Amino acid sequence: MIRRLFERLEIDYEQWRALSRTSLKLDFRVGGMRGVLGQQNQERPSGQLIGVVIFYVFTGIFLAGFALMNKNVFLTSTVLSAYIMFMIGSIVLIEYNSVVLSPDDFEILGYRPISSRTFFVARLTNVFFYVGVMAAAMAILPIGAYFFTLGFRPLLGLAALAAFFTAAFSVTLFMIVLYAAMLAYVHPNRLRRVLSYLQLLTSFVIFGSYALIPRIMGNDALTARLVPEEKPWLLLFPPAWYASYLRLATGDIQVTAWVPALVSLVLVGLLLVYAVRNLSLDYSRRLGALRARSEEIAASRESLRSRSIGFLFRSGEPRAVALLIRSQFRYDQKFRLSILGILPLTVFYLIMALSSGPIPDPFVAGLKGFGDSMLVYLAVVLFPLMLQTNLKNSDYYQASWIFFASPMHRDRLVLAAKNFVVMYFLVPYLLMIGILFGYFYAALWHAGVQLLVLAMVAHIVLQIAVFISPEVPFSRPIKKGERSARMILIMMIMPILTLGFLSVVFLLVYPRPILTAGLLLFLVLLTFLIERLLRVRIQRRLGALQYRG
Repeated sequence: MIRRLFERLEIDYEQWRALSRTSLKLDFRVGGMRGVLGQQNQERPSGQLIGVVIFYVFTGIFLAGFALMNKNVFLTSTVLSAYIMFMIGSIVLIEYNSVVLSPDDFEILGYRPISSRTFFVARLTNVFFYVGVMAAAMAILPIGAYFFTLGFRPLLGLAALAAFFTAAFSVTLFMIVLYAAMLAYVHPNRLRRVLSYLQLLTSFVIFGSYALIPRIMGNDALTARLVPEEKPWLLLFPPAWYASYLRLATGDIQVTAWVPALVSLVLVGLLLVYAVRNLSLDYSRRLGALRARSEEIAASRESLRSRSIGFLFRSGEPRAVALLIRSQFRYDQKFRLSILGILPLTVFYLIMALSSGPIPDPFVAGLKGFGDSMLVYLAVVLFPLMLQTNLKNSDYYQASWIFFASPMHRDRLVLAAKNFVVMYFLVPYLLMIGILFGYFYAALWHAGVQLLVLAMVAHIVLQIAVFISPEVPFSRPIKKGERSARMILIMMIMPILTLGFLSVVFLLVYPRPILTAGLLLFLVLLTFLIERLLRVRIQRRLGALQYRG
């Protein structure tokens, strides 16, 4: 049946099948959690996608509860559509070259007898498979909830299914069209900066919604008025167009229900037509030519940045790593966006901690108020660790050959990457929260001791992460879902260990000065011990490591 349909559309079925299968194999060829820990196993199917799916399904439990508890179907489906569109849009934005289209496609396939239409359908199949899996993981439980939100209403659940998947595919096509339109006027290097600002803004919107939406949902009088009849401006919000599917399923056939639904379908058609022009081998060729075109660099600014790097990393391998990380941040879009995506989360954690009142002094309050301020403590550990995990992979991993061919100490490269995270990310954040501690704590020495403990705990966590998976910076290729899988591992395990340790310290150690001094001495000795073991581990690990290009 599919073969006959393709023949009528002048699409080569065998070529489409071969291209689609090859794309999927290349996307998920790194094995399971071994990819998260930096270990290679390229013969087995990847489990990273499964890990990401499980994480999003787990998140869907809370979204399903939200849909069940609030009977305003239009409001809840609008919020959920917005969530799915933001998440899918961010994924496509960060992973454009691996999920959608790569300049390498033309170099590999350009000389083969593949029609533009066949290539378009193959790429669209790969994109929609990846997006479909992510959207299904996010929406499966909320969709199930809509079957029972207003009693048993199967039609409402099917409408939610259509709404959420249409929203996901629409935003995917929109990102393809937006990226192509911007490339027509902006050099790829400048486009990276534009997308960075867009990612930063999107992150603030996403994290801000976590604080704003619960307050809106708790105001029954406000939510009752959030309907198109009373607030027509809601229909200017694209997620509301897809939420109109659920209004139609409840029997509401007013103009404010069927017109937005019709607009959403027309939009999908228009985006699909425009995407045909951009998912082609010819566009891949032009994209590669644009990427190869040079862009002017301000020499004065470059020299200033080099001097700022050299202030802390003056020579040898540490300076090489510092300059490399700075250059990756400037030219590697995925690395840049992964870093900028963390900054709004840092601000959000601080705002959430301060919204409940002053940060309590653990030397005086013990565990009282610990729950309100724990986000500040988690940020000290989690954010440097999240940054560290992003220093291993890059689209430009083949350039790491110089680390394997040059007479340098690769163990120093690995340690220098860790130290860079400490000096340029951990220390500034500690100074910022140190000001808050000094303002809120009963004594300045309380703030000083607390900062020392948090700094050493965060450094030990970084040491353990590098010990588990020592890798030369930016020497591994990026696989779909690998960064997400690492984030899942970090966000699930480290909060439990960190909060457990700090709760014991606050309850049993800080009230006793002798134990506090002993804790500081223990952490210092443990840091030096792990550093020694880490050097041995890195030398053994990297001695057998080979270039992956």
